[in-house]
Amino acid sequence: MSLIEDSNKNNQRLRYEAFSNFATDLNKSTNFKEIGDSLSTHLKFLLNFLIFRAYFQYEHITLVFHIYRGTVTIYENDSEDNVMPFEKTTVLRNLPVEYTIEEIGLNELLQNGIFDNPKVKVLYAMPITYSPQKSMLITMASKDVNHLLDLDFRFIRLVSESLYNKVSQLLLLKEIEIKNNELRSRNKEVTQLNYNLESLVKKRTLALTEANIELSTLFYRTSHDFRAPLANVLGIVDLLKLFVEERDAFALIENCEHVVHKLDKMLTKLNALGNIEAGNELVFIDFKVLISEIHAKFSKEISDLNIQMVIDYPENLAFRSSFFFLSTILENLVENAVCFRRDEPVIKINVEYHADRLNLVVYDNGQGILPLINERIFEMYFRGNSASDGNGLGLYVVKKMITALKGDISISSISGEYTQVNISLPVL
Repeated sequence: MSLIEDSNKNNQRLRYEAFSNFATDLNKSTNFKEIGDSLSTHLKFLLNFLIFRAYFQYEHITLVFHIYRGTVTIYENDSEDNVMPFEKTTVLRNLPVEYTIEEIGLNELLQNGIFDNPKVKVLYAMPITYSPQKSMLITMASKDVNHLLDLDFRFIRLVSESLYNKVSQLLLLKEIEIKNNELRSRNKEVTQLNYNLESLVKKRTLALTEANIELSTLFYRTSHDFRAPLANVLGIVDLLKLFVEERDAFALIENCEHVVHKLDKMLTKLNALGNIEAGNELVFIDFKVLISEIHAKFSKEISDLNIQMVIDYPENLAFRSSFFFLSTILENLVENAVCFRRDEPVIKINVEYHADRLNLVVYDNGQGILPLINERIFEMYFRGNSASDGNGLGLYVVKKMITALKGDISISSISGEYTQVNISLPVL
């Protein structure tokens, strides 16, 4: 292998490593400033640029990340002046463009702007449109006159998809928070009304119900919208696997794939929340099929981690309920048991039917739950273990679905020894 080829492979490995670090920090970001910090820290190791801009148009929200000489500036809905006419025009045309220094000087939309800089030798702009109201534009100005390679464009695409997914996630959480605040405010108003004002109580209750429906619709529709770009990212990851042969680089790509799958799991849980208010079809549950599906979903973890699964359920049990809800409940509980396992892990699932009620028990000999957090484990986005890489939605979804099925749930646990979840459900 020549020195040039060896240098190129080493450079490629370093770039994949830089992207993995970027994706990890980006996934941990909880606000736009932390996203900006991730960009300013890692982007210089991925792309050669003097100026970098990421412009988002998400329904009524405008957001711009601007990086110049390592300093990031964030503009959020504060002024349309922070969005360049060139950016708006490029997004509308939805076509990538490349301008040389001579073309920049002749373009009226670029004259006297931030890209009209003597150090800028070439300008690239790549728009991505997800829907008429959701789009983004990556603009990059470089001092290097050499054209970008296919690998450069792949990294730009990976960065842009990762950015869009994270920004969309934070915007969704922001909308959910606003809706929750509205619900709390309206609920407070309802409880303070005089019981004699029956008509006003009905009106407020109706408004609260409509807000709940809107929130459920938001969960359902937005989680579906998010999974489309996630599929694109996974497609790009699969494409990279075809081109990369080096073991270290391949491992970094798989790490990126793991991060995307984590986000996809969160969206699946949000989608499940959207289905709760809409209700679900009631059928006679085939527990053999139900348990087999759960076992199949975790077959890799069961094999790789040598987990002992003990399952006991009565044959020919005729119990009417929601198959989707029961499947989702079991999946989340088994996922927790796998996540918080200890050495020689054991997971037991026991199903019994007594006095017109289904009793479902899920036991594991894992890390257990600290007594201090028992009262908070069913809260949305609550994570009781700092080592957890989950999203804090699993038990919240479980509790919501059991409530929808008019059932009860209790958890007994000793930290460092075991956790046992007891669920009781009536016939529906």
